[in-house]
Amino acid sequence: MLNCYTHIMVQDVQSKLLLQKQSISRVSVVGDTRFDRVVEHALGTKSIDAIESFKASSKLFVAGSTWLRDEHFLAQLKTDLGNDWKMIIVPHEVDEKHIKKLIKLFPSASLWSKGIDNTASTLIVDIIGVLNQVYASATIAWVGGGFDREGVHNVIEPAVRAIPVLFGPVYEAYREANLLIENKLASSCETIEEVLAAIHFYQIACSPSEFNQKSAIFFEQEKGATDRILEIVTLKTYPL
Repeated sequence: MLNCYTHIMVQDVQSKLLLQKQSISRVSVVGDTRFDRVVEHALGTKSIDAIESFKASSKLFVAGSTWLRDEHFLAQLKTDLGNDWKMIIVPHEVDEKHIKKLIKLFPSASLWSKGIDNTASTLIVDIIGVLNQVYASATIAWVGGGFDREGVHNVIEPAVRAIPVLFGPVYEAYREANLLIENKLASSCETIEEVLAAIHFYQIACSPSEFNQKSAIFFEQEKGATDRILEIVTLKTYPL
């Protein structure tokens, strides 16, 4: 089937080598177009004033695209975070049934749809479409899905903000998650102790300027897939 194509474009060298083992040589490594999309989106998306007011002088732990297993884990974590931290939870599902479960886990939390209480230490965002903007205010992000079989959700979206990203243990099938870990821009955590250790590392052992520099270099290296694809297609610069 793959031999029917004039040329195949893949994300990484490993994929190219895999195809070459099948005697398919018409392959180019172009990268992942999602990096281009996320970088462009981040440049055009600013933080939300109401979130900045809620954050105030606190450090902000933003948990996005969370599932119930993430949320049980985060409820335990919340008791171990210091008083200088606030938490925002943006669940993957915002139906009434799920939000009620979240409120039981975080009984003192403020609910976005009811009006944000800036004196609360936890905010539940029960609407869709604002996660990217909420990430813009984060000190550290948690991306949900890493405790479930399907694996972690979009880790690039918060990472492009030059903030450390944490997630559960199910991530190995996702190239971008592996790359972030390899570049010390993200950590996989399975226990509360591992989360606290990661927070300590990113807050104490790794200076903000050093982290920002590593993040900028990483995204500069990863972006550009769209242009490479267009060049190959329009100029036909691929080997025949």
